[in-house]
Amino acid sequence: MMKNFQHLILGSTIGFLALTGAAIKATASSNAGLHLNVGSIRETFQAHLVEYFGECPGREWYGLAVDGDIRFISRETEPQKKLKVRLTNLRTGKSIKRDYKKNKKGSNDFSLKQIGNQSGIHNVEYEIYHKNTEEVLERGDFRYQITFSQERRQRNGNWQLELFCASNPGTSVEQCGTVGQREVLYCQGTKTNKFRNQGIVQGQPTREIYVVPSHPITY
Repeated sequence: MMKNFQHLILGSTIGFLALTGAAIKATASSNAGLHLNVGSIRETFQAHLVEYFGECPGREWYGLAVDGDIRFISRETEPQKKLKVRLTNLRTGKSIKRDYKKNKKGSNDFSLKQIGNQSGIHNVEYEIYHKNTEEVLERGDFRYQITFSQERRQRNGNWQLELFCASNPGTSVEQCGTVGQREVLYCQGTKTNKFRNQGIVQGQPTREIYVVPSHPITY
């Protein structure tokens, strides 16, 4: 009697474990990962730094690792409106949640800056789960790599002629007693505080003088 009871308990336990294992899918990393909108899973994303020198110095980042719209997809679980995905970067500790509902696209898009875009390899754990019950349907892991490159470029601006009030800064030219003239540097279409060739306009300027040329002065 006791022996039959033990067999019954063992069989029930095995059956429960089998059902539990079937409910949560564990996916090979090659079937899940990051991609761009629609397409194959990518494992490498680039970050490119450009350092500018010259009249308009500065630095700017380019590349998918910096500002690309990235999505997560698993080939094992079809996206549905009721699903969400949780991504956790084991290297940075950052974690994000996204709806997992886009047909053939997977999750809503995000930027790698949100989970980690430092140079090197990043290992990520994920869980696809029901947004209402939080029941996990699939969990697994994948990895991606960030490659880094850098270059230097010269960047000069445009010098444009302008009039200003030399006798009382801040006063409009129309109300000014002594009008000055100078060239001001524009970088990327934005006026800077760099000036050159500054002088006083001789005589009483006419209204036509107040018009600032729209074209840059080249030398």
